[in-house]
Amino acid sequence: MTKISFTNKKNIYLLLLLLSLQSINANGQDTLKSQPKNVIYTNLGTFGLWFTAGINYERQLFSINNKFYSNYYIRSCTGAYTTWGTGGPFGSISLQGVWGKNNSHLELGLGLAALFDRVGYRIGISNSNYPYSGYEPEPLKLDYTTITPTANLGYRYQKQSSGFILRTGIDFPIGIYLSLGYAF
Repeated sequence: MTKISFTNKKNIYLLLLLLSLQSINANGQDTLKSQPKNVIYTNLGTFGLWFTAGINYERQLFSINNKFYSNYYIRSCTGAYTTWGTGGPFGSISLQGVWGKNNSHLELGLGLAALFDRVGYRIGISNSNYPYSGYEPEPLKLDYTTITPTANLGYRYQKQSSGFILRTGIDFPIGIYLSLGYAF
């Protein structure tokens, strides 16, 4: 994995928030009037000893009204992960495509995720002697932040008009997930 660092996790969350807010102004020419523009849901995921929990917000970019339902969103996610010996907060931003007929849909997404290793950072703090001159300095939080691609493939149950959402599938880095939410 390639490590890209930020000065602290506040900057990562600020970046994700700004990207999410920017998408609110994006509208396609073929937007359906009856389509809900916003979706919020929680998810739980696992890859064996890797566990995640998160909350997601999706904003519709555009949808195409034809016999086959096509809807495109920008999604931001924030949550926490834990695994053997590490854990911490994570955030991601991705583009989502949702296709299908009636209430059953295929969903695909691609984006970027930032994972902060809080456990590793605390160990780094405890091992450094930063208050004393001539010793190892305090580690930077950016050294414990990993930026990685994110991708998902899943099933979504969602009525075209609004309401309850059920999602399941596989997502990296979230894992095999189950999500419940609401479109409005």
